[in-house]
Amino acid sequence: MTENNQSFPKFTGHSRLTIDQKSRVSLPSNVRSCLPADAQSRFMLNFGREGCIEIHPMAEWKGVQMPKFSGYDEEKTEERVELLARLAYCFDVETDSAARLLIPKPLMEYVGLGPGQECVLTSGGTYLKLMRAKAFDDLVRPILKAYGGSANDEPTKNAER
Repeated sequence: MTENNQSFPKFTGHSRLTIDQKSRVSLPSNVRSCLPADAQSRFMLNFGREGCIEIHPMAEWKGVQMPKFSGYDEEKTEERVELLARLAYCFDVETDSAARLLIPKPLMEYVGLGPGQECVLTSGGTYLKLMRAKAFDDLVRPILKAYGGSANDEPTKNAER
């Protein structure tokens, strides 16, 4: 919950997608259904940890993420530079009529994605993460193996879309 008592969706699961030739990715219906109707078209995109692109519903960005920036200490060089980078790589993006997000070129380059490449859209809790499929697989494989899963090279190959 935020200070104004507005709650934000909690995303779960993941989907394997392909970046189209115009650098767009479709938001699956199960993702869109988690959002209120008035929050399904506008998102703030930013770089994230684990080499991902963070996709924040605009209300979540304004209510949860932006207040975090006020906690940065301008006197500390490391925090000041992180704030500069985080804000410099924020992109306000709207979906098109087919629920596709255009991924800005600087973010595509950051994660090493290009048109035609497979990616994974997964949960960041109240926001989404988009990353290269191999990067996702490399992150989750050790965890799946620790829980007794198979040691195959693509743990999400047969995941539902």
